Amino acid sequence: MTGEIAANPPSYPVVDIHLDGVLRNFWAVRDLAQAHGARLTTVTKMLGGYRPLIDALIGAGAASIGEARLPHLVALDKAASDKGVSVEKWLIRAPLPSQVADVVRYADVSLNSEAGTIRALGAAGAAQGRRHRVVVMVDIGDRREGVLPEDLVDLCGVVLATPGVELYGIGTALGCFGGIVPTPTNLAALVSLAETVEATLGVELSVVSGGSSSALPMLAAGTLPHRVNHLRVGEALLTGRAADLKTPVAGGYEDACTVTAEIIEIKAKPSRPVGERAPAETPVADDPDYPDNNVSWRALVAVGNQDVVVDRLVPADPTVRVLHGSSDLLVADITACRKRYHVGDVMTFILDYPGILRAMTSGSIDRRLV
Repeated sequence: MTGEIAANPPSYPVVDIHLDGVLRNFWAVRDLAQAHGARLTTVTKMLGGYRPLIDALIGAGAASIGEARLPHLVALDKAASDKGVSVEKWLIRAPLPSQVADVVRYADVSLNSEAGTIRALGAAGAAQGRRHRVVVMVDIGDRREGVLPEDLVDLCGVVLATPGVELYGIGTALGCFGGIVPTPTNLAALVSLAETVEATLGVELSVVSGGSSSALPMLAAGTLPHRVNHLRVGEALLTGRAADLKTPVAGGYEDACTVTAEIIEIKAKPSRPVGERAPAETPVADDPDYPDNNVSWRALVAVGNQDVVVDRLVPADPTVRVLHGSSDLLVADITACRKRYHVGDVMTFILDYPGILRAMTSGSIDRRLV
């Protein structure tokens, strides 16, 4: 299973983004949202500011785009300006208090849960002659960001009392910490909270933002409460699947992102490590990750955990088995492979959302549209 090294190889590792698949997913999600009467913010934080794909999404009709980091919002603002189009820009992570002036300058909307930050946004908005839109986040069970339900009305009141900002709506995040998925019960609770805010404060909320890709199965099944009129969707864009439930998006394209890397060693080796392990480690003989399979053929592939999430990679060749990854390498068992691999050949792996996020933001991996 060894061989010659090819001369002048291309640059690896590389993430391939299948543009037709990404756009197909975008249109499928957009059509689902429109059929429900909901607005869609396309979340591009996993792209690491990758301009070619952001340009393609804007060209495909993405009218509202969400980013988690300010430099990417600045890049998004430039991309929209270069194309001469108007894009509603959302900051989907709570603003850093030290960045409120630039948040007001580059974001139209931000998600908030702190009174002090809201007041600072208002002061920045007043100084710039802008009116920044605030979506107040409420925690309905996942236990990441947001005020508790009993504090929601008070924080919305702070927004109403602060010049330079306006109360755009309320929202929630699900599946991001506790793995809690959207259901008719918890989203009905979100709707009830929106109605309480409106009745108590005498306002009408433009946005009730019901979460992310994990809400898409409810959207497709027609069980998403009608008052939930906004979704922030990123994962389904590049995976073709709803978050958490791993449900395919109807009409979408699965596995739009892959990573390809070069084989740098092929050896036949015993399957089980030999020697003493560090104290408190499981003895090798009792470790289920190292079964005694006699000698097997191993390929070292030049991509590791600083580039992707190795233990979540799916080999495009189903006869390849990923055994382990370190920072710069992964080890693959190729004993059962029908294809004869050589040093200098490449292997391709399908990326899930965490893998895409790490690969697209890694400084040591190339990106290209296919």
